[in-house]
Amino acid sequence: MKKTLRVCAAALLLVSFAAAFTGCLKYTSNLLEVTGATSSVSQAFPESTVSYSYPADLYTADPSATVLTPESTTAVPVPGTSATAPTSAVPTTAAPTTAAPTTAVPTTAAQKDPSQWSKAEVVQFFSKAVNDAKNYKGNLSVTHSEEFSSLDITKCPGGQLGINLANRIASGVIKPTNETLQFANGTAQNSEGDAVPILLPKRQGFTLTADGVQNAKAMKNGALTMIEITLVSESSTLESPPKYNSAAIGYLDPSEVDLSVVKIERFNVTYSGSTIVATVDAEGRVVSASYTVPVAIDVRGSALGISGEFACNATEKEAWQLNW
Repeated sequence: MKKTLRVCAAALLLVSFAAAFTGCLKYTSNLLEVTGATSSVSQAFPESTVSYSYPADLYTADPSATVLTPESTTAVPVPGTSATAPTSAVPTTAAPTTAAPTTAVPTTAAQKDPSQWSKAEVVQFFSKAVNDAKNYKGNLSVTHSEEFSSLDITKCPGGQLGINLANRIASGVIKPTNETLQFANGTAQNSEGDAVPILLPKRQGFTLTADGVQNAKAMKNGALTMIEITLVSESSTLESPPKYNSAAIGYLDPSEVDLSVVKIERFNVTYSGSTIVATVDAEGRVVSASYTVPVAIDVRGSALGISGEFACNATEKEAWQLNW
């Protein structure tokens, strides 16, 4: 009986934790069922390698300046003499020719081929596109999806029996979701009545800086600009949210969810290289964006007076398709 009670408590803990993991990201939906954003983005950046191919006329360097030189003068022979002493050139009243500067005009980021952008330039470009979308006040249809996948529970009260039970409960609780949201004046609500942002992050504008980026690249695809940004790895606790994930994507926050009888004593999360892949059109509008957030979660809490620890590795995925 005592062992059964511990297993039940473990199940209760997991259900509450699972609610926290999915609930604090309830403003997202199901990646797998999105056809538009998923197909175009995944083809643009398959897996971890990207090969770039650009038309020759996509980028033309600044023309080098031409330096003008004064015309040379020819000596005029003196009449009646055989010597041809050099003479000074006849002065001219025309304005002297001034040589053009030889220093090339610096090329701005907007003039560069995107494949030549620095990390800071990629982040700056995407930051403007995201924040412009988040500040859009017109009517906008957004397809929005999320899944919490690759779940591998490594620790749970009750030992292996508890882990097996936890995995069964997780498969029934953590379901992919998908919905189309209608934004008006910059706001929309999902099917559960929660306020949803047009794009991530939920809590604020996109404020990521280059020091939080492990890798960033961009490329042209016709009139579209493809962006891929990978964040540095970082960790968070109950008291300290992750600096870079919170600025660019969001983070798991159990304080946003009513955990009922569950008391959380420790909630540590490691974000091991979250990735953003996005498409921006010629007008600078985000057309699609997908987010992949691999996490390792370590929790200690109690339910019904029984303490327990829970740990898992998982990947949270989201996709957004903005129908301008």
